[in-house]
Amino acid sequence: MIGSAKSLKKSILAFLGTSLFLVGCSTMQRAPSGYFESSLDDKNRVDARLAPPSEIANDKNIDPLYLQTQADYHYAAGESFSYEGQYQKAIEHFRSALIYDQKSSSLNVRLANEYLRIGLSQEALKQTEEAIQKDTKSVDARLLRGAIFTSIRSFDEAIEEYSQAIRINPKAYEARLYLGALLSEVKQYDQSKKQFQILAEDKDYENSYLAYFYLGKIYSELKQSDLAEKSFRKSIEEKSDYIESILALSKLIEKSKGVNSAIQFVSQYQKKKNLNLKIAEYLAQKYLELEKYDLAYEQLVILDSQLENQMSIKLKIALILIESKKFDEAQVKLNEILVKVPESDKARYYLALIYEERKQDEDALLNYKLVNSKSPYYPESVVRMTRLAIKSGNKDEVNDLLKEAMKLRPDIPQFYILKASLLDEDKKYSLALEIVNQGIEKFPDFAQFHFFSGVIHDHMGSKDKVVESMNKAIEVDPNHAQALNYLAYTYSEMNTQLEKAEVIAKRAVALEPKDGFILDTLGWIQFKRKNFKSALENLRKAHELQPGESIIAEHLGDVYFQMQLISKAKSMYEKAIENESNSNKIEDLKQKILSINEQSNLKRRPAAAGN
Repeated sequence: MIGSAKSLKKSILAFLGTSLFLVGCSTMQRAPSGYFESSLDDKNRVDARLAPPSEIANDKNIDPLYLQTQADYHYAAGESFSYEGQYQKAIEHFRSALIYDQKSSSLNVRLANEYLRIGLSQEALKQTEEAIQKDTKSVDARLLRGAIFTSIRSFDEAIEEYSQAIRINPKAYEARLYLGALLSEVKQYDQSKKQFQILAEDKDYENSYLAYFYLGKIYSELKQSDLAEKSFRKSIEEKSDYIESILALSKLIEKSKGVNSAIQFVSQYQKKKNLNLKIAEYLAQKYLELEKYDLAYEQLVILDSQLENQMSIKLKIALILIESKKFDEAQVKLNEILVKVPESDKARYYLALIYEERKQDEDALLNYKLVNSKSPYYPESVVRMTRLAIKSGNKDEVNDLLKEAMKLRPDIPQFYILKASLLDEDKKYSLALEIVNQGIEKFPDFAQFHFFSGVIHDHMGSKDKVVESMNKAIEVDPNHAQALNYLAYTYSEMNTQLEKAEVIAKRAVALEPKDGFILDTLGWIQFKRKNFKSALENLRKAHELQPGESIIAEHLGDVYFQMQLISKAKSMYEKAIENESNSNKIEDLKQKILSINEQSNLKRRPAAAGN
């Protein structure tokens, strides 16, 4: 019999890698829908003229040794061409080998495997059928047929083939493993467990850790966590370095005891099995999720040292270095990526950020410009380029940048907002409103346009229009906290509908409880409604969150003054002055302090002084 069982098993496993299950993988993967549809009509057969006439094999005068020699020659040639990836030539030689050795079922199986490599599933099935006709007890043919049926999602046929292989040889462990996995896939869990339990209890089966692993997967699927944990631990007991069971068990530990316990469990195997890449990947991800960047960095360095061309790892390292303000090291990593993958927009964007952080504006601008317009980093790159251009005082460049951006990406509403905001800053309110209205027409469901329309109307002094725009923004996005806040504050400025304003402000606070400005709005409305206790509570919180904001300090001072806490009121007004840049506002605050001082002086006048 030509060929080895070991070679065949390797071929089947390779094929199954694209099929339903891959032994030892961490998840039971679904099969693709099948190979090329052309395989169904069998149009790509090898030209029969390439094979020797069949009479040669039937001629009794031909020396059997000659036939065997020719069969061996073509088999060896087929193996060689297959190894080199020249599958069509391999097929030609295996077909020729079959002419010289027509009784060999293993040759049919080998040929079937080559047909699979070029996507001819139906031809492969025919070859395995011929193999079975020659040798009804061919487990190899049954295994390969099972794999083919699995790949084309003919699960019933696949189950039957694996079952037949087991009937032929109860020690056909691969068949039982694949059968168990397939039964699990079609949710026949009891039958699936039975197959894995047989494997697990068979003392001759060397890979019992796999059986326990798959049992654990089934129990996990069935939400039977205790049995799943027991199975995974048994798998690890059988093979202490089987990472798939270690990681599967870590998921159960994380669910029951938390992520830190899972990390602690997995980490012990990283110490025992130094530089295990899968564990390093797991730990790196968990540490990143927990924002423990130093620990994540250690694991990423392990991965980077072993996986030279994994750009995603280098990028994660670079981002951690940026977070740690280690810009030199981050820049080296980013440049390593860009040498290998110059089109990496993410690396380009973060390199530009480093230059911007270092005040190297020209280099930053150059790199932002290299970010592709189709990249998700393009909008933010445009925003940053615009800021740099504004910083340099080059208004023409600002206009050119936005004009180009809106031409390349008319689908990005933020560009309209950016252009309108620049016009608003220059007090060109009518032009700003015109751009916003263009945006509303193009993107009617983008709440930010309605919000910004309200802001511009506020600058133009049209409070009714502010209310109208903010209500529209809230209609489009009921959770737009800033629009809710702006509307509530506008009502307070108009000194109207204060009860409604407080309800709106509370909605905004519920959405953004750590926003000092929103808490200030709520506190100020409560102050106007003479609910001084609640006002004091919310304005204190607002001041804690925004200690450098003048208007919040002033509002808190007004509450203290109203509650006759004069020294605290004076202290708040003084803090407000420290953080105020508007000269008119500073004078108003000084008048409040002067008023407090005058009242204090009056209270200190002796009775003998008279009127």
